Amino acid sequence: MDAACGTNPCVLDLAGGTGSITLRLLDRLPDATAVILDQDPAVLRIATGTFGDDDRVQIVTADPARRHGGPVSTAISTRC
Repeated sequence: MDAACGTNPCVLDLAGGTGSITLRLLDRLPDATAVILDQDPAVLRIATGTFGDDDRVQIVTADPARRHGGPVSTAISTRC
């Protein structure tokens, strides 16, 4: 990832659950930031316990496949 996005990307972890991928990402790229998005509050409580007050991580409860009452077709971004 660092070759494609540099050493401080902002990563959206869709259906991020407990944050295990984000944890590995931050271990490898400590200057990165992440948004963990998942619809299951139980797994997000685990993520919250894992990341505590880490200001590099934002945790969001939402269904990554739904928006405005309908399914999302794709995801795009202007940045890596």
